Amino acid sequence: MKLKPENQVDITKESLVVILDAYGISDFTFEPISEGIANSSARIESVGKKYVLRVYVQGKKDEDILFEIGFQDYLRSHDIPIPILHSNKEGSELHTVEIGDKRWQTILMDLVE
Repeated sequence: MKLKPENQVDITKESLVVILDAYGISDFTFEPISEGIANSSARIESVGKKYVLRVYVQGKKDEDILFEIGFQDYLRSHDIPIPILHSNKEGSELHTVEIGDKRWQTILMDLVE
């Protein structure tokens, strides 16, 4: 069960079309991932590549997410094997977009099974 379910966003094909366009991904399949207690995630497959899209709970501060990204970059630079993050078309690993009345904050990473 998610913490603060009222602050979760509904991951749909329509919302993913908007989000994934920022990464240059237009032809994809997806499957929501039910694990996790705070954020939502979806498994994305496109042109033989597999990703995980993390959608942060509404109300999270960009600074907190950027700290998390920086920590992941630090671990990666010290040869800790964690998934590669992908930048959007603007070169940012943190992507934000308004869909409906909600501000979505996302990161896209390689799926590691």
